[in-house]
Amino acid sequence: MRSLHRIMVVDDEPIIRMDLCEILYAEGYEVVAAVKNGEKAVEMAYQYRPDLILMDVTVSKMNGVKAAKIISSFSEAMIVLLTANSPKSIIKDIKEAGAIAYLMKPITVENLIPAIEIALGQKARLSQLHSQIRELQQEMETRKKVEKAKGKVMERSDMKEEEAFRWLQKESMQSRLPLGKVAQSVLLGEK
Repeated sequence: MRSLHRIMVVDDEPIIRMDLCEILYAEGYEVVAAVKNGEKAVEMAYQYRPDLILMDVTVSKMNGVKAAKIISSFSEAMIVLLTANSPKSIIKDIKEAGAIAYLMKPITVENLIPAIEIALGQKARLSQLHSQIRELQQEMETRKKVEKAKGKVMERSDMKEEEAFRWLQKESMQSRLPLGKVAQSVLLGEK
């Protein structure tokens, strides 16, 4: 049994929606929504925050490409577009929509499951990269604070740069606070 991933199915043909849902359930995925048009897809993607969306390109009320563009603007869901038409005519639109892939109909277990697993693998990789970026941004902010605090300590105490930094480190160790917190206190005039 696969780990539970949240998937949304979007197709205006009820039989295809039902078939896709059955395949997904049988393979151990959680289907959080199965809807028939692009408008509902946007609404449900916002509400349920699925990991992956399988969406037909030609759904009504808002086509799959336009819905994918909107969903990509607020969601980290991987989008796999489904099409019965030649993809050559819409490949540019599919790329611009933020979709990770497309599948030609009729959809089979043999082509659906590998596409899903690859898309979910990419989602995990992107999530890890986003996490690393956030950590680096936080680290940069801390370094900026430490540099400003060091300057303030040098200015107030007539210390050299190395001495000011050692003083900040000593304060951090004695107070058992991270260096960034000590720097923030210095900048606020609390130390």
